[in-house]
Amino acid sequence: MLRVAGSPDDFGAPAPAPDILEAGLSLCQEYLSLVADESIDCRPAIAAIDGRCVTFLDGTTVTVDAIVSATGYDIDVPYLDEPLRRVLGPELSLYRRTLHPDLPGLGVVGQFPLQGPYFPILELQARWVVAVWSGEVTPPEAGRMRDAMAVPLPQLEVHNVLASTIADELGVSPDLLAHPDLAEPLLFGPLLPPRYRLDGPGAQPGAAAAFAEQLAASPRAPVDATHVEELRDFGLDAVADLLRSRQV
Repeated sequence: MLRVAGSPDDFGAPAPAPDILEAGLSLCQEYLSLVADESIDCRPAIAAIDGRCVTFLDGTTVTVDAIVSATGYDIDVPYLDEPLRRVLGPELSLYRRTLHPDLPGLGVVGQFPLQGPYFPILELQARWVVAVWSGEVTPPEAGRMRDAMAVPLPQLEVHNVLASTIADELGVSPDLLAHPDLAEPLLFGPLLPPRYRLDGPGAQPGAAAAFAEQLAASPRAPVDATHVEELRDFGLDAVADLLRSRQV
């Protein structure tokens, strides 16, 4: 990301933490340009408020007209019957945020906090629910669902992790060896939605062309050869050999 877009501090924004899990990811095409032209003034956390005077943790102060608290929202589906609410619990305990082993007629879409774009995941969830209900895809084994649901949910789902997980469940993760021309970007990003229409249930004949078209409009740095070799650590020797042959 830093190679493609540059570091935020090059634009006058705070430098990200070196730990990617602490730094986080956000998709906003205009943020850095607005920081650069000083439409946005980046400040640390608020330490104190006295009337319209705000003091920040670094000791600086500013007079403000308004403070908007972007605190998010609580997940709540108040119209569910009480028996359903007792099964699901207050945080909607679901397998992969979508299904429940004791409620085979219930599918839930979009009820989770997410870092990244929602729409590709909403579509994956909807396709998974339809595939399970229609019998096109075998539902997950109940014991496996319960084991996964016993693990505490993250406070914020990360797009690529949840999307890849649901794609695996649905059986639409791309077959890398079947798409040699696209294998490198399918592995190293960006995570363009047509990747989930290349193979498996709901595959579309024009998906590869759509992926290539979107890829051409998505700037990306060259893939480091050492990263290709590291694929072998994950058992992807055949894919590593394919990418090495194409790099040469």
